[in-house]
Amino acid sequence: MTDNLEKKLDWRKTAADTFSMISFSFIVEAQRELMMGMTLEQTLYSRLLGVPIDFFIGGPYGIYANFIRKRMEVKS
Repeated sequence: MTDNLEKKLDWRKTAADTFSMISFSFIVEAQRELMMGMTLEQTLYSRLLGVPIDFFIGGPYGIYANFIRKRMEVKS
């Protein structure tokens, strides 16, 4: 029972890491693109195209981050 609960919590952390990656992309990267001279429409299109990439990268990153947290014994 405890093992199953730990797996659910790990996937919640992974989902949170994926969401934070997407949020970071919209907040920070969009500002950078606007400062570089892209229009608001181009920036929005670019960020929306980046969401599937963030999902692809965010999942494995979340799993890796959880592994590191366990190895370093970080309480979250």
